[in-house]
Amino acid sequence: MWIFHNIRSQEWTITGLLCSLAAGMTVGILFTQVTSLATTLGLHRGMTHQAYSLSRLLNWMFRLTLWLSVGIKWWEWCRVHAYHHQHTETELDPHSPVYKGGLSNVFRINPRLYQIAANDPQVIAATGERFVPDRWDRWLFNREGLGRTIGIGICMLVFGVIPGVVAYIVHILAYIYLNAAINSIGHGAEPTGIDSRLERQLAWISRHTGKRPGYDPRTARKKTVGNSLNSQPLAWLTMGEGLHYNHHYRQRCATMRRFTGDHDPGLYFLYILRGLRLVGTFEVPAPEPLPS
Repeated sequence: MWIFHNIRSQEWTITGLLCSLAAGMTVGILFTQVTSLATTLGLHRGMTHQAYSLSRLLNWMFRLTLWLSVGIKWWEWCRVHAYHHQHTETELDPHSPVYKGGLSNVFRINPRLYQIAANDPQVIAATGERFVPDRWDRWLFNREGLGRTIGIGICMLVFGVIPGVVAYIVHILAYIYLNAAINSIGHGAEPTGIDSRLERQLAWISRHTGKRPGYDPRTARKKTVGNSLNSQPLAWLTMGEGLHYNHHYRQRCATMRRFTGDHDPGLYFLYILRGLRLVGTFEVPAPEPLPS
């Protein structure tokens, strides 16, 4: 922490300002990975798909992390995601690029699409019984503005004013657009029919980083996998979430890894949590050989 102490002592000089910006960006990127870990192991694999059970302590810690970092209401996120799997790549899919204005639109307004779906009576009716807020949510975690305010205050207190503010802003933007990339690039296996510069750029990234090993349109479970694909570069940045084709193929599996050569960073942390007895037992299938 002496590094941040030295930065804070020179924060308002030119050198100090540059160091503050660099330190803030570094911390923000690290924070993004922590939040991504809470999202994939907590919200996604644990709470939504119930691939394993979470201890009460770990469940609470995941919710606290997400409340302080991005202000997510866990039950809304889980409802929207469960509904997405029920209606993948249909008109009812909350964030399908095919029906929501293309890859570019989903990338730009992904948080807004979640917000709309979270308040949709049809989504609530279909998934609401599974995901119900408890007293901690009613008393604390549903106050998302308070969570973000406390979060940025902690960053400023620990790292200094400028590094703390920069870290929080970098973290928020990185988290938003990494999740947007999963719902756009991660579902970009087929053209959407939209013609714009951003659409072409995202489609290019999908084609050049995404794969669908063993996909055969004649036998594919279209309703399950939709236009999802695997992007290993995106998986490294999102604790495994970029292996999206694997996830849609095996939704309740504890790992996003399916084939030889797939790497799911979140799985390594999951093993640690299992060793600490913070999650229940789970099975990890052996990797399948890549189809020729």
